[in-house]
Amino acid sequence: MAFREFPWGVGDGAEASYVTHKQVQKYLEDYANEFHLLENIRFGCRVNHLKVLQNTKDDKHPNEKKEEGDESSDCDSWPQISLEWTDNENNQCHQQTFDNICICNGHYDLPSSPPLRGLNNFSGRVIHAIEYDDPNDFAGQTVLCVGARASGVDIAREIGLVAERVYLSDSSCDAMQEFGNVVLMPRTQLIDENGEVHFSPSVPSDSGDGNGRSNEQTVNDVDVIIFCSGYDYAFPFINAESNLELTSIPGERRVRPVYNQLWHAQYPSLSFIGLPHSVVPFPLYEIQSTAVVSQLTSKVGSIPLPSLSERRVAAECDATSGGPDSP
Repeated sequence: MAFREFPWGVGDGAEASYVTHKQVQKYLEDYANEFHLLENIRFGCRVNHLKVLQNTKDDKHPNEKKEEGDESSDCDSWPQISLEWTDNENNQCHQQTFDNICICNGHYDLPSSPPLRGLNNFSGRVIHAIEYDDPNDFAGQTVLCVGARASGVDIAREIGLVAERVYLSDSSCDAMQEFGNVVLMPRTQLIDENGEVHFSPSVPSDSGDGNGRSNEQTVNDVDVIIFCSGYDYAFPFINAESNLELTSIPGERRVRPVYNQLWHAQYPSLSFIGLPHSVVPFPLYEIQSTAVVSQLTSKVGSIPLPSLSERRVAAECDATSGGPDSP
């Protein structure tokens, strides 16, 4: 999980399989201090608007590949970008024009909760994993965690130490499995009018009576539902006046058009660090940053980006493949 030039030190969880958020924060603070980064960072600023400036350069970027007869990769591929922001300390607004901008605002801020049929029939407490903080808040209760990836598994493990019972609903689970007071369940399908929660595999087997629910289980003892269902991308500083094509559909967990999940396909002077999910974050960010820098320098051996038309085709292929509805 560490950056290559700064290994985890003593007390940073080097030998632990579960690193706490406090240990991660300390590691990042130590990294920043070691390489004197804080003096180059302006904290407490809120970005309000990003705008691509059209026709600000006469030539395409020297590192961009141009195919013969491809006029689309000319002057507008690497435009300058205007950024407006507010300094929260004094509430002053600022504007500055940049040759390149990296968007690194993450995707762990806007909760994504899948639609659950009959949720209005549930009389208990409903929260998202972003609201979870202390497992002791759930002592003696029965909790349903909807989603069994990183946050779902971690929360179920912690809550299981104090809760009466924890149901961990996993869309890839075929049948109920008990691990002490933590019970792995198939996908949560609905909550009926009596408040019972129904679970069954994503593709239920046919029971012979046509209802296809032979593997269904129901429970009626849930006190709290925690949606551990991830987050959606959000770029509130990009809008219709940004001169920029960019879409991110809630629940789809994809941004388009982005080349190699890193550069904006049309304007690679705008890049996105950390878009992929289910990754080891810090090494990924380091590799992505190195790739971005390689396009901004004339370092010998750096590989230029393909032409605009090739980037657009690749970005569209990425945007239309995979996703939550794929097998």
